[in-house]
Amino acid sequence: MAFDHQARVNEHASSAAPRRRGFTQAEAPILARPLARSGPMIEFIGTVRVLAILIVTASSLAVPPLGRDVAFAQIAGASTPNGNESPKGEDVSRRPVSAGPEFAREADAWISDALARLEVVPGLAVAVVVDDTVVLADGWGMADLEAGIPATEETVFYIASATKSFTALAGAILDADGRVDLDSSVASHLNGVTLDPEMHAEEVRLRDLLTHTSGIDNDPIPIRLAYTGEHDPETLWRLLGESTPNEDAPLGTFDYTNFGYNLYTMFTDRELGVRWQDLLAREVFGPTGMERTSAYTSLPKDRGWPVAVPYNGLGASGVEPVGLDKTDATMQSAGGIVTTAQDLGRWIRFQLGNGRIDGVQVIGADVVKHTHEPLVEASGRPPFAWHHYGLGWGHGDVHGRTLLHHSGGYPGFRSFVSFSPDLDMGVAIVANESIVGSSLVDVFATWIYDWWLSAPNTEDSIAPLLERRDEVRKRFEASRSERAVRQWALGRPRADYAGVYEDPIWGTVVIEEQDGDLEVRAGNLHCIATAFEKPETMRVELIPGQGYIVRFFPENIDEGPVREVEIDGVFYKRAKGR
Repeated sequence: MAFDHQARVNEHASSAAPRRRGFTQAEAPILARPLARSGPMIEFIGTVRVLAILIVTASSLAVPPLGRDVAFAQIAGASTPNGNESPKGEDVSRRPVSAGPEFAREADAWISDALARLEVVPGLAVAVVVDDTVVLADGWGMADLEAGIPATEETVFYIASATKSFTALAGAILDADGRVDLDSSVASHLNGVTLDPEMHAEEVRLRDLLTHTSGIDNDPIPIRLAYTGEHDPETLWRLLGESTPNEDAPLGTFDYTNFGYNLYTMFTDRELGVRWQDLLAREVFGPTGMERTSAYTSLPKDRGWPVAVPYNGLGASGVEPVGLDKTDATMQSAGGIVTTAQDLGRWIRFQLGNGRIDGVQVIGADVVKHTHEPLVEASGRPPFAWHHYGLGWGHGDVHGRTLLHHSGGYPGFRSFVSFSPDLDMGVAIVANESIVGSSLVDVFATWIYDWWLSAPNTEDSIAPLLERRDEVRKRFEASRSERAVRQWALGRPRADYAGVYEDPIWGTVVIEEQDGDLEVRAGNLHCIATAFEKPETMRVELIPGQGYIVRFFPENIDEGPVREVEIDGVFYKRAKGR
């Protein structure tokens, strides 16, 4: 079916709307919001402005309860070589594939030196493909410090939003086979759900969901899918009715979110009777020969594969595990794949071969090429900015040559997957630390492309990361010290705050007393609360690096027991008898 995307962009949006969201774009306000019943309170670690890694929901700065784009801070302003910003059409020649051994030696020396100097990124794995040859697939450092497991090309890493290119390919396959038409309207798949007429569901196409241009907002679904894990098909379908028009980015305007991908696979799950995880295994992982790639976290563990542990390199005791593990329930179609550098090498070869790998056309060339088309205007941050977005791939440039790429991030993980058809090469990097590791991945990817294009940057690209690492570490330490001397301002016995609190949209919050501490859980999220100075409040860090102020009602303890708690602007009512 023909699809004139640009015509519809022009029809619904005469100019680009202000971006409330964006892939690694937004800067988060550090100051806590005023303590008022009408608004939530957030308290971030440190006092600097930090670049947000838009990990799961990519929602607006008017951020959703119990989960934000700012799931973990990345070092801001890290300097990277500017070789990839060369003018379009610059005459830059790529080295021959025979330079692979030399490259492997120099890359090993570069990353070994970087990890040793930074000291806070436990492990990293890389795949580099040139002319359908994997010239490097290896790992450095440690996948699991506690268990003494090194990072190798066979270590399983979580790749977060780099999942989108896999989901979009599955969508293109279903479209080509006539099973799920990407040009069908969202309205035709709603099956009884009523959406606000301002969302124009009859005009929004499934393709718009995968290109982040649907104009539809919904925060509860992505938060439940990616963070809390509190969901089932019936609950998600009910929450679809909570969708709202995206006033800042109407239909046809690019606004990076996870919801479009989540909604697309909600439709396919219902209509095909196959879960999206199993659909990817059948339609994508199997044909491409990605034998250690899965949309289930349980599968690698069941099979005994080495799995990378997520870390915070700037923790209170140094490098420490992040207390937020991915489970099968929090793997979702916009960010829900674990894979290895070895498999990512096959993925890049498959992309560069337009569906052909090991001499076999495993998926139609036209289908794969369709996912490579630039469909909408987009933007992103350096060093690998987007100027367009297609089906699961952002489009940018490296030395004036087309570069298709996608990054992913989550507390303790960072991924970058890329390839250039013009250069017939690609780079994939995964790391198990997301504060310093995020910038390290960008710097290393830039170094790799520069090396192959004989455009090395002679400056020390690690030195700026060291400076910012030290700066952020000092601010984190100061913030922890300030919080350590706070006095509790809870007037009731600890047991009086314990209970189960519910909200029909956002889910359940459980507070339990544990040896005088108050443990707070929201599905997969959990932490021990700490003191806050305002009456009847406490601080929780359900998402690592992101503090929320919990407020109990009634605030006047003479008015009786706790009946309600506020977290991030949502009021959870105590469940009857609990």
